[in-house]
This record gives sequence, structure tokens and C-alpha cells, in this order.
Amino acid sequence: CTTKTKETEAKKADHESVVAKLNSRSDRAKSAIARAESDIATLEAELGALAKMQAEMDQQRSSEHAENSEAIADYQKGVEGVQAAIKALKSYYGKDSALLQQPVVGTHSASGGAAGGII
Repeated sequence: CTTKTKETEAKKADHESVVAKLNSRSDRAKSAIARAESDIATLEAELGALAKMQAEMDQQRSSEHAENSEAIADYQKGVEGVQAAIKALKSYYGKDSALLQQPVVGTHSASGGAAGGII
């Protein structure tokens, strides 16, 4: 009976050490799960902030695009008006008019440095 008791106590000690190892492993897993849940919550908050910023930037780009499209249309009308005015002036004054711009007259290369050397 003593040998059976010793064997049983040895088996019990072995099983208790296995249970202790498993409990330790379970506690570590629970800790890892808690850290992962915390990380997930942080990342979800960051994703929400990024989505909000993206929506604001998209809205801003959309409004700027609309303003730019309006400005382009206005500028195009202005260009067409200037071209029509030039055409009307050319037809009224003719090609040999003194009001038309003349080509730029070149200057002599020595005249550019007069302020710096001759006294």
C-alpha cells in the first residue's frame, strides 16, 4: 500500500506540475490577448481619424476643383474677349498701324555697363 501511495503521489505531483505549466501558459495567452485587444482599439481609433481626415481632404479638393473650373471658364472667356478685341483692332486699323506692337530693337552690348565703370 505504501508503494501505491508513493506512486500515486508521484503521479499527482507530475499532474500538478503539468497543470501549473498549463495555467502559466494560459495566463501568458490571456495577457497577449489583452495587449492585442488594446492594440486593435488603438489602431481602429487611428483608422477612424485617418478616414475623417481623408473625407475632409476629399471635400476640400472637390470645392477647390469647382472653384478652379469656374476660374478656368472665366479666364477662357477673357482670352476669347481679348482675341476678339485684337481682331477688331487689326481689322479697323489695318496691318501697318502705329498702334500695333513693333519688334524689340536690340541694344549695343557696351551700353549695359555704363553705370558701373565710366567716371
